[in-house]
Amino acid sequence: MNFPCKISLLFLVCIAMRLCYAGRYLDCCDSVDFALGLREYNINLLQPHFPGYPVYLFAAWLFSQTSLHTVWSLEMPGILFGSLSVYPLAFLARKLFSERVALLAVILFLINPLCWLQAERPTSDALGLFFILASANILCGVLASNTSLYQDNRRFGKGAHLLFWGSFVFGIGLGVRLSYFPFIALTVFAVREQVVQGRQSTPMAVFCSLAGFVSGVCLWLLPQIVLTGWRPLLHNGLSFSHGHFTDWGGSALTFWGWKRIVCLARSLWLYGLGGWWPGASLLNVLPSLATLFGIFYAARQRSSGRRYPERYLAVYAAPYLIWLLIGQNVSNTRHVLPIIPALLILISYGLCKAYKTGRRCIFPASFLIFALAINVSIISYTVVARYHNTIPAPVQLIRFIESHFEATTTRIYCGEERRFFDYYAPLWDAREVRNESGLRSDMQSSLCNPEMTLFITIPENLQNALSKHLPLTSCNVNPYLDGTKEALALCMVSEVKPD
Repeated sequence: MNFPCKISLLFLVCIAMRLCYAGRYLDCCDSVDFALGLREYNINLLQPHFPGYPVYLFAAWLFSQTSLHTVWSLEMPGILFGSLSVYPLAFLARKLFSERVALLAVILFLINPLCWLQAERPTSDALGLFFILASANILCGVLASNTSLYQDNRRFGKGAHLLFWGSFVFGIGLGVRLSYFPFIALTVFAVREQVVQGRQSTPMAVFCSLAGFVSGVCLWLLPQIVLTGWRPLLHNGLSFSHGHFTDWGGSALTFWGWKRIVCLARSLWLYGLGGWWPGASLLNVLPSLATLFGIFYAARQRSSGRRYPERYLAVYAAPYLIWLLIGQNVSNTRHVLPIIPALLILISYGLCKAYKTGRRCIFPASFLIFALAINVSIISYTVVARYHNTIPAPVQLIRFIESHFEATTTRIYCGEERRFFDYYAPLWDAREVRNESGLRSDMQSSLCNPEMTLFITIPENLQNALSKHLPLTSCNVNPYLDGTKEALALCMVSEVKPD
């Protein structure tokens, strides 16, 4: 069986796995925004919030034409394109190293807990990853054309085409997730390599990549400007960016120090690779050893005279890691998703190289590959099965409220969970407050006070304002979905301290 057929077989296995454990509910505020945007696309109403995710919602809209189930329509782009990601991942790994490394990397991708879970969710991450991998694979062809395998001058024109199409695909990908912009470093690196190797003149290489990038961006940006208007779009962009960095986005300006570093390490190591962490299962021990062995052995190698594979993986991962550390919410595990494929390729290369080296390494390498596959499969199955069978914490609380209180006499104060009320319980009086001044301002501006006041997860900055709050129930939060809190608690507020 040739290589494409093997990857196609793995693709069928992958999509079957994803279809079996698709989520049944909207599980985060972003997914609620997407669902509301699928009903009525309006960035001004945060349906969805900036940047609007036009490519993702267009794909979801296409699926919605075949089904009335909103959650299914939002999940299918991730399930389909998350599975199709095996193709660019496989061909990228084969260009960088070998067919054996590519096959192992795809198998590890199939069973990776984060890659599997994010493809099941009604979010844009899995679709965005497909475009990043596709662009990385195309641009890697530019580098491959500079090796001894392609010393024919007729390849001069091929590099220009690859620069255009690689940049074009990346431009479209920004319409899925604008936060993946650091991967433009791959385009810059490919342009540089073409110029340094004398395959293209600087103006020609820059023109090809820029033309592709602008074409890809315009494909989604121009319709969005027509639909929203450039002034509202610009205003929302500036307002959202300011809030993201200074208020609720979890950037380095609002959350910094060793805790941030530890949080990022946990997201990558525990949730991203299935490694062991204090409090984790013993099942995570063997995957940790296999992962460390693979990375260590890969770091010791030199890839048969070709230096660009290691540099290419570094250019792929480093800019986005820096952006993660500075501008993203490292507690939200889905933000580390784009780094995982590069790590899987590196681990696969190290393990395959150890297996191929000699008798001393064949047995430990074989054992670690087997242990990695089996244990990570068990970990991943546990994660996705729990996700498929569990109702998200905000939805559980909404159902509890609906069964124990009356909508006409109850007011609920909460944080970002208010978006769930917009979708699942729009008739209830749910209000978002962030601090004590916001709470008092809302209460003072109310014409009448409700008979019952409820609070979902009272933040520390509101504890002083509420003298009496009785806990009613709580629901655990899945750490693979949100690492910012362990549980959501519902409290009944019986008294508010006077000013």
